[in-house]
Amino acid sequence: MHKLSILVHTYNNELIIKRCLESVKWADEVVICDSFSTDKTIDTCKEYTKKIYQYAHKNSADQKNWAIPKCTYKWIFQIDTDEVATEELALEIKQILSQEAISENAFRVPTKNYIFGKWVKSAGLYPGNRIRLFKNIFRYEDKYIHAQLIVDAKIGQLQNHVLHYGFQDWKTVRWKFKRYRRLELLQLKKENAHVMLYDLLIKPISIFIYLYFLKAGFRDGWRGLFWPYFVSILKFCVYKDMLHKK
Repeated sequence: MHKLSILVHTYNNELIIKRCLESVKWADEVVICDSFSTDKTIDTCKEYTKKIYQYAHKNSADQKNWAIPKCTYKWIFQIDTDEVATEELALEIKQILSQEAISENAFRVPTKNYIFGKWVKSAGLYPGNRIRLFKNIFRYEDKYIHAQLIVDAKIGQLQNHVLHYGFQDWKTVRWKFKRYRRLELLQLKKENAHVMLYDLLIKPISIFIYLYFLKAGFRDGWRGLFWPYFVSILKFCVYKDMLHKK
């Protein structure tokens, strides 16, 4: 059976980290990359692993790429602190790793995104497939936000889920909005993106229409409205920031 490393990056997650780590404690090791937390995050992590490293945060991709070589085993499963691996997913991963030869080099995993306690299936949020399980030879693309793992080999698909509790209260919503706004602005600057007044006036509206109507956000009530509104307002603010700094 192939052994598995869990990779988690943390920063001041004392209120949510335990739930995440409980869901992956079945793995052969858990590797924590912490951005110098000032709360009790590290104390909680010590209950699950001795492999805790600290590294100054630039962006999540940079942090993950730095931490991947710290993982001992051939296979890595990456999970965020506001996420939980289901028991069914754990069994599916164990079954795959029990094979003597695995033809795939990485696997995508579907995500159930919960907004204020309820799974939102619409608005482009599901299945939200991301590469989570992968061989310890790949790295993330150099981006400030929404970086993907670069895999130039065969990728499989798992059926069971990661549960993502990204928006559980308004304090988290405000924090994530500010964070995403800053990171998306940095990414646009890095790409030397040219933003026009058209982008500010039209694109946010187009995004809202796409997510709420074409991707059926209306099917999930006010939560299905929340996500299109959040994304469109975020884009409006980022474009406004870009135009203001010209």
